[in-house]
Amino acid sequence: MDFAKGADRVAACKWYIDQVRRRFDEGNYQYVELAGFYPISEEIVTPGDGYCHELKKSEEVIPQVAEYLHSINQSFCWIPYNRAAGYTKWKEMGIDYAYMQPNHYWKPENNLDSACMKINRAGTSIEFEFEASILSADPHSDIYRARMRKYMEYAKKHGIYGTRPLAYYQGSNALYDLSVSTDETDREFFHEFCRFVLDNPMRK
Repeated sequence: MDFAKGADRVAACKWYIDQVRRRFDEGNYQYVELAGFYPISEEIVTPGDGYCHELKKSEEVIPQVAEYLHSINQSFCWIPYNRAAGYTKWKEMGIDYAYMQPNHYWKPENNLDSACMKINRAGTSIEFEFEASILSADPHSDIYRARMRKYMEYAKKHGIYGTRPLAYYQGSNALYDLSVSTDETDREFFHEFCRFVLDNPMRK
């Protein structure tokens, strides 16, 4: 195949999707479902929007892959970084669910109010971000816990919480590590976060 050709890239994506679905079905899993597919790139590059369009040309692939996924009753999800190329075009590209990363957890200069306003204007939802630095074992964990609490606060303040599905990025094992930690602060935060998830009106 020639991946300089959009048609060949789409064909490869369809092959991959079919392989994943077949192998998932063969697993006969009881406690997990295949909810959909996700493009690895955190930006959708179209003419005049995004880096290196001559190589990426997302418009030749993303809508066609979305159409195929919808024809087999699968969803297409995407999580762009803060103000990534294409974050305002996700619907026209055929994406079903988009969750923009505020990136505030690591870079507090990324204003969370501004990010939430952009999220609302674009009609996306939000991805909550945290990792092992939130654990008390990290010397700066109080700073990171405060930032995570700010995500929860601002999602409510801007009407995102309770109106749209949410996505959570937790590094590799941060949520599990919180749950098994013997540190009282970690345990308290674990239950605080779980209550935030469980009390989401979207669950009803």
